[in-house]
Amino acid sequence: MNKQEFINKLASDKDYTKKYAGECIDNVLETIIEVLESGEKLNFMGFGIFEAKLRAEKKGINPATKEPMIHPSYIAPTLSFSSVVKKRLN
Repeated sequence: MNKQEFINKLASDKDYTKKYAGECIDNVLETIIEVLESGEKLNFMGFGIFEAKLRAEKKGINPATKEPMIHPSYIAPTLSFSSVVKKRLN
């Protein structure tokens, strides 16, 4: 399912207009990104925890030249699903 299909499903299930459903989704996603940019965790009880984690730099090898190289550190967004979600899927 892509974003537009999700918006269509939300609109039909909740009797929203497609425009309103799309704006709601965009606002939720933008707010999640803003919270992660600020360095905070976002905990949706019963769904999961969104978090931005710092990944340390690490040594590697360039496969083309076999020379050592360093992969720089970066911030990776993560989502850990709650046990409620995991139980519903299994």
